[in-house]
Amino acid sequence: MGSYGPAQVLGIYGGIVGLIYIETDGLRHDTPLLYALPPLALAAFTYKLTMNKATKLLTSISFIAIGGALYLLDRRVLPYTISLMTFSHLFYLFSFMKCMRRLWNELAIILTIYFGGIFYYCFGDLFASIPMLVTFLTIHLGIVRVSILTAGSIWFYGSKRSYARQGDLLRFVGLLTCLACSSILLLNRFGRRLQQSHYLIKLLCYLSQPLLFFANERTF
Repeated sequence: MGSYGPAQVLGIYGGIVGLIYIETDGLRHDTPLLYALPPLALAAFTYKLTMNKATKLLTSISFIAIGGALYLLDRRVLPYTISLMTFSHLFYLFSFMKCMRRLWNELAIILTIYFGGIFYYCFGDLFASIPMLVTFLTIHLGIVRVSILTAGSIWFYGSKRSYARQGDLLRFVGLLTCLACSSILLLNRFGRRLQQSHYLIKLLCYLSQPLLFFANERTF
């Protein structure tokens, strides 16, 4: 794994998240730089991994991008936040997509129904008034869907490049957690107002990122 073992990485990462939780009174204070630190720490850990340079770079950039999204989350600038979340998903997708053996059709149907429902509920009557923003958010949802479908297919049918079943499962669960983050963000803005939505987004993000880190660490 490089300079640090899994227990050390989890200990340092958990310590950073715990410190942020205390310093921000339960992730409630407006301290954007602190919120960005955990994913940035994972980006630094990624550079220490003994994996292919291209995969290492793509994985690191994905963590840096999600760190930027957390930095902007409380700034109320949705297009920039979603942009960074989209780039994070895209770079992470590029890091593992070549491992897919075949498509999991049942998951594709479920995800299509889910994302169709999200789109209709949040944007059904908004396209005429804000077409560019709706198009952009639709692209984001599409990339999230492809990421989850690819990860799920690799877990269900196995990887072409490795037999790291635990890593495949961690990636799938991590990306499903990321889906929850995106759904809460969009529902809070365009659907029903949710209590403590930014708290939930941060918490789920901090849970998902180490799963994605260890998924690629175990696979590559």
